[in-house]
Amino acid sequence: MTKTGVLEPVRTFKPKTNGSSTADLCLFTSTTTHTLNATTGGTVTSNGSSIQFPVDAFEKTDGSSYSGTVSLTVHHLPRNAALFSLKVPGTDFRVKQPTL
Repeated sequence: MTKTGVLEPVRTFKPKTNGSSTADLCLFTSTTTHTLNATTGGTVTSNGSSIQFPVDAFEKTDGSSYSGTVSLTVHHLPRNAALFSLKVPGTDFRVKQPTL
């Protein structure tokens, strides 16, 4: 599914063996919110959260360094956000307790 101006949704689910299966999706706009230089890296801050990209953190699909401008779409998503579990692709936050 694609729509102009919207990020492609990513969602995992376990289909039913017999019957129909459904998946609920939340769509995010794809508007560029930040840019930075791929060679120098930088820090992107949104609503009090930060992502730090080190020097030369970006590369092309062939593995060579990318040296242009990087356009980012950042959506801050606090854990208590409405529909949080629908907005986080492929994650159910189950934890296996370590054996001590």
